[in-house]
This record gives sequence, structure tokens and C-alpha cells, in this order.
Amino acid sequence: MPRFCDPAPETQLIAHRQERTTVSVRTSTEHCKVLKIGWSKRDGSLFVHLPYFKHRHGLLARPVLKAGGGPQQVSLERTGKTVSHRVKFTYHADGEVHFSQDGKILTVIRKRSTPIREASGHVFTLMCHGLSDFEPVRSAGKPASGFLLALSLPGSIPEAVKIVGSFFVRAQLRQAVPELTPSSHGPAVRLLWPNGEIHQVHLLENPHVVSPTSVLALYCEPLAAFSPDSDSTMVFYGGFDPANVALDPEEETVMLALIYPAAGFEFLQARVGSIDYSPNLRGEEA
Repeated sequence: MPRFCDPAPETQLIAHRQERTTVSVRTSTEHCKVLKIGWSKRDGSLFVHLPYFKHRHGLLARPVLKAGGGPQQVSLERTGKTVSHRVKFTYHADGEVHFSQDGKILTVIRKRSTPIREASGHVFTLMCHGLSDFEPVRSAGKPASGFLLALSLPGSIPEAVKIVGSFFVRAQLRQAVPELTPSSHGPAVRLLWPNGEIHQVHLLENPHVVSPTSVLALYCEPLAAFSPDSDSTMVFYGGFDPANVALDPEEETVMLALIYPAAGFEFLQARVGSIDYSPNLRGEEA
């Protein structure tokens, strides 16, 4: 969580209020789409669509981090299932989180997280290695549906990027923006983090809520290549346990995660099974 500065109570923080937002990464040499954010009008659920990567054979999992804290190597295969489709991550208002794709996969990689109205902090991370394998933005202006939000990075295309999404209560977020003045700020603001780093974040909120108490903050930063065995890889994780569990070194904690492409897909599918939907399978549809 960001550390707090002295607040400027009269400052208004403005956020993007779009039902659908296509998020892209733009450098001096590349401009490509990486994800799409959507909001439910019915109950305020958050959707993170991942349709832009060229690979469609992946592994979805519900990995467990052991008690004890510290860095850990986590096997997605142990709790994973293969899919042959690109998916979306859904964060329902009541805290139900899952991976799904309507009519294409079974919604069995799921868990309970914090209800959105109570959520504060890390929601998801997307890591993309090989941006040239993501769908390019072919023209300036509005996409076919919704709004285009470009996350800009200086210089040429990096080896990889990381995009982080976090929920913030508005009052807390206002205190975490340095050098506020009595005016309007946003939707792009500089946000101070606990380690002293300042990230340029973009604020989004559900357009169907008249006076939302929280916003989704997105930021992007370059990474070194994290998948040396592949020219391109997409990794996503989110759906964390409540903070009192996730941050307790004496408790196991569970999240949702995926990786595309899944290496050795046919052999992996034979070992762990597939959740591609088939009329011959019984289960809950996405």
C-alpha cells in the first residue's frame, strides 16, 4: 500500500468512467493492446479480458503459497488445467473470482476473495514478454468498442512489461498522491509507494456507480525477459486472499494464475486434463 502524505481534502481526483477500456502499451517503436477492463452494470463486477495475445493454448491454476513468507517457486501444473481458448478474469462484487470464457471453458478455476466494496490493494498483475506478439493498435482514436487507454513507456520496446492493478479507497488514494493542490487531478496521477518510488498511474472507476468510494489504479513498468525458453509469454495472477490471510506468514494463501503458451501442451493436457467446454462434459459453463 502507498504511504500516506498530508491530504488536501478539497482536491478532486478524476477517474476514467468507461464501461469498457482497452489498455495498450505504447513505446517509440510499438503500440499494442494487452488487456481490456470491463464493469458490470448489474452488480459492479470487474472483468479483465485477455484476448490480444497470439497464443491460445494455456494453463489456468489455483496455486497455493506455503506459510512462511518469502519468495517461493510455485508449480501451476499441480493445481492447473489446460485450455485452448483465451480467457477473462472476473472479480464479482461479492468476492467470487474465476477464469472463464462464455461457452468455451468450464468455470472451475475459482475461489473467494474480498468483496469489491471492501477491497483495498493489489487486484492483479499481468506480465507480457514479447510485445510484438500482442495485437497492434492499427489506428489512433477510439477502438471498435469502448475507450483506448495507452500506458506509455519511454524509448523503444522493452523485453517485457508488467501491468499492476490495485483498488484504492478514494480517501486513501488522495493522501497517497504527493504535492496535491486544491484543484482537480487525474485520470493520470503520480502515486507514492512504500519503497519511495513514484509511479504514474491511471485511475478507472465503475461508470454505473454514481459516487464510487474506490477506484482501480493501473501502472506499467518495463521488465527484463522472464521467459528465456520462449519468444513470448503472458502471465497473469490475481484473486488474492483477504489481507489478513495473504500477509500472514503463518498462513497458506491461494490465488488464481495463468500462463500462455503452456509448454508441451499436448503432454501437459494428458497429465492434468482440460477444461475446454464440450456438450458431452458435465459441469458449470463459463
